[in-house]
Amino acid sequence: MKLAGTYGAVTLLLIAAIVAVSSLGGFMVLSQYDALREKEDAVTEVTRMRNGVIAIVDVVRARDALRDLRDEGEIDSTAGDALTEAADFLYVRADTLRQAIGTSLDHSSERVVRSLDNLVAVLDAVLVDPAVLDTEAEAINATVSEATAALMNYYDEQKERHVAAVAQKTHLLQQLVVTTLGLILLFALITTGTAILWRAEYVGRMRRQEAEEKANILAYYDSLTGLPNRASFLEEGARILGEADTPALILLDLDDFKIINDSYGHKFGDLVLRTVAGRISHHFHGHGGFAARLGGDEFAAVLPIADDSDGLQSFVDELILELSANVTADGLKISPRLSVGAVMPHMLTGAEAPTLQALIRAADYALYEAKSNGRFRGRIYDAKMAASLATRREMKLEMPRALARDEFFIEYQPQFNLVTGRLHGFEALARWRRGGTVVPPGVFIEIAEEDDFIVQLDAWVLKHAMAEAVTWNRVAPQPIKISTNLSARNFHSPDLIERIQDMLQTTKLPAELLTLEITESVLIEDWVQTLETLSDLSRLGIKIALDDFGTGFSSLSYLRRLSVNEVKIDRAFVVDIETSDRTRMMMDALVDIAQRLGMQLTIEGIETEPQAKILADLGGEVGQGYLFSWPVTATEALDLSASGKRVALHNGTHANAVQADPNT
Repeated sequence: MKLAGTYGAVTLLLIAAIVAVSSLGGFMVLSQYDALREKEDAVTEVTRMRNGVIAIVDVVRARDALRDLRDEGEIDSTAGDALTEAADFLYVRADTLRQAIGTSLDHSSERVVRSLDNLVAVLDAVLVDPAVLDTEAEAINATVSEATAALMNYYDEQKERHVAAVAQKTHLLQQLVVTTLGLILLFALITTGTAILWRAEYVGRMRRQEAEEKANILAYYDSLTGLPNRASFLEEGARILGEADTPALILLDLDDFKIINDSYGHKFGDLVLRTVAGRISHHFHGHGGFAARLGGDEFAAVLPIADDSDGLQSFVDELILELSANVTADGLKISPRLSVGAVMPHMLTGAEAPTLQALIRAADYALYEAKSNGRFRGRIYDAKMAASLATRREMKLEMPRALARDEFFIEYQPQFNLVTGRLHGFEALARWRRGGTVVPPGVFIEIAEEDDFIVQLDAWVLKHAMAEAVTWNRVAPQPIKISTNLSARNFHSPDLIERIQDMLQTTKLPAELLTLEITESVLIEDWVQTLETLSDLSRLGIKIALDDFGTGFSSLSYLRRLSVNEVKIDRAFVVDIETSDRTRMMMDALVDIAQRLGMQLTIEGIETEPQAKILADLGGEVGQGYLFSWPVTATEALDLSASGKRVALHNGTHANAVQADPNT
């Protein structure tokens, strides 16, 4: 196995340490072994010296025998043999002792050697001439006594040395055992440490490998849905598009996903995303395609084999229906809806090459078209979409300059009391005259809401409408209210309350005559901040209207949770009220809810007399629509306010059916 990094280097050092310590330990053991052998030689020397002492004892015994013989006056052969044998044994003992002492002579050993030499000389003399025993008796006795004393002294010293040698031998044996055990323990520790380091290196390598794999997953896969992510799609999508003969690129986007999150919670929203992602992956893999999550609620896919435009449209329609199957969890159920845009390379015209990025842009045009036409549908790209989007971009860049050039103007939609026919107020409507042509509000308002220009436009409309309302109320016989739309971006701007307070102070308009109309798109942004802003506006005395009521699936929930002053019913509840019993029953229920909650009910889109009559009979309070009046200019609104005229109800079906108030 290859060493890696620090652990490999440390392991090499440990191996070197093991070799060094083992060598040092072996040297120490051998040194102690040699020292032990030396101590064993010392013990052997003592043993030899003890033999010498025994010889001295024999000499003493021989001396005593000679003394006895001398006293008797003769030496027989037995005594002579004994003396000769003793002399020979002593001679051998002395020589052995001399050799054992060797060259390591100290004062004590020199004395022994010298006394032994003298004694041997005396013995030789006695063996030659027994008469010496008599003539040299004192000298012989002195020599024997000196040899005996020297040997005994040396014996005592060597005995002490022998005891010390035995003790030192025991100590050396103990050191040898301790050193050996220490080496074994050190080797075990080093081996264990090496094993631990190797294991740490292995674990570290495995963790790095796992981290790299996770990083690769994070780099190329979406953590929530498990689908490939944008980076993976750009690589794999380009490959498939390059290899396939008739590929198609498809973009998918969940409709109103933010509403799902805010209404049901992010946990359920994540479940919807995972479920839809699984369905998308299964569907496209079944057709040999590749699907990915680009981010948020956006998905993309590449289909390697696609038919013509009609076939692709059929595929997209079937896909939308399949993906809209119910998602249920914890008692919640929702049918996810998606908008889809698709394109094939041959659909791109002009000089633009059918690259992946070009196809993504084209599919995005088609997706935008699908969302602009009501959502929950699919669109196949054509060149007109690109031209339309280019026009939108031009308009977006042009609008700020148009506001500075006074190309924007305001029209006012009159509102009337459905019971008395009196003028109730006006709704301010922004208009844009671009190059001599009035741009439909549904076009430029949608573009303005894509960035912060809508905040400028809202403020401009609100300021001018409030100033006009002050003028109307100076000449009107009854209070005339003014209502204006407030975009989600403007509603959630941090300085909204401060700006409106400044406008009220500047224009001197009573706050109770001002109504701000908001839609569900305002409410889904930030619920806590929404409640705080609504509360601040209410404290100023401003009225709040919930606009386009009935077009969103959460409207009744908002009525229950919010304190609004007015509910505006969308014209979708009016168009067939003459012929549909169901619509009339729903309108009756809405009127009842509004009355019970103390809210004013304003009905939009009234265009015929029967509609007005039915709505008045059901209890509708305020209405607006082409039956009563088209939107008017500020001057016409001033005249209408001053005239005191009221609409003639139940007497005609034409627009602008306004007559003078008989009381004026």
